[in-house]
Amino acid sequence: MKILLAISKFLPEYSGPAFRIFNTYERLKKINKIDLDIFCQNEENNKYSEYIYEGYNVTRFKSYNLIFFKKIINQIIFFYFFF
Repeated sequence: MKILLAISKFLPEYSGPAFRIFNTYERLKKINKIDLDIFCQNEENNKYSEYIYEGYNVTRFKSYNLIFFKKIINQIIFFYFFF
């Protein structure tokens, strides 16, 4: 199952909700095979970056830029029409 998670912050930036979500998806991963992609804002460096955190693809966008929301909408439209 492919999942796209859009969240304001994600690990390693400290965020309580991000930590709880990460643990939730880790439990789901044990039950089902999931492929999780994470879109979030980058408040530490305030620039675009991509990395892998504990096996999950993370894409960070500038926190004040609307590109974050446009990319999410484009991904949702893509998955809706092609999957």
